[in-house]
This record gives sequence, structure tokens and C-alpha cells, in this order.
Amino acid sequence: MRRYVESFPAGKLGGIHGGEKHLLELAELILTDTYHTDLCLRLPPHIIALGCIYMANALEGRNVLPAVCHEIHVDENEVLAVASEMVNYYRVVS
Repeated sequence: MRRYVESFPAGKLGGIHGGEKHLLELAELILTDTYHTDLCLRLPPHIIALGCIYMANALEGRNVLPAVCHEIHVDENEVLAVASEMVNYYRVVS
């Protein structure tokens, strides 16, 4: 995921790309949890990574999704589906 994040211009992914290392670490923890779901069988890796990045930023009160999805031509609904599935996962395991 770090290589994927580093491929974006600074500021495009919220605090993840800048000095807020904890956001990247949080996104990586969420990514690790995706292996407990079937997301990796249904969606491409970059969509899952964006979903994790979106969730990390959302926990900080930021919404970088519309700008990022528009720039890289990704369906925002797919990214939101990742976030939704992970929220459901966390509800089940908590």
C-alpha cells in the first residue's frame, strides 16, 4: 500500500501522503483486516487500498474520496462498498 500511496501527488490523499504517518499505519491495519473478508476475491487491489485510505481519513473527519476518484477515474461506489463491508466486519467481530 505504501507504494500505491507514494504514487499520488502530495495532498491528494489527505494526511496519508504528508506528515501524518499514523493515517497510513491505520490504513494498513484496515487493509490487513480485509483479508478476513472476501474483498480480495471480488475487487481489484487498488480499490481495496482506496477504501482503506478513505476509512483512515474519514476517522479524522476528512473526505478525500470524491477528488481522488475523479482524478484516477475510479467508481466512488466501489470504494464506498469496501468501507461499508469493513464497517460490517468490525460490527461482527466487536
